Amino acid sequence: MQRIFDECAPEGMRLDSTHCEEFPCLGLVVADEWPRGFAVDLTDIFGDDCAPLQEDMPDTGHAMLLDFDVDCPDGATESLLVFATGDADPLEQAYPHEDWEDSFDVLYRLMMDLSRRAETLTGQWPCAD
Repeated sequence: MQRIFDECAPEGMRLDSTHCEEFPCLGLVVADEWPRGFAVDLTDIFGDDCAPLQEDMPDTGHAMLLDFDVDCPDGATESLLVFATGDADPLEQAYPHEDWEDSFDVLYRLMMDLSRRAETLTGQWPCAD
């Protein structure tokens, strides 16, 4: 994740931190602009010529983005993205008892876990000085 952002992030977008205590790793991203939607093609964010993506594209080729406006104590509002992407094998290991025949069950569980983690992380966001 760090290499993708270091080498390919558009102007005004930076990876602030990663949180990998649970699958999938989440990145907290500060961004001026980003493609809107829950599941966004990684090349729509980082471009078709991003070397780290060409070398190791996640199975889905997509990132899940949850965007939040964080109200800071000084009255400013910061736009924060919770960014996640990953491969199928770790997903199957993270949810070993799910019905993989019905991918909606797995997606629903993943969305609930992502939402829970995102709310916690954004609630702890240290606004810029």
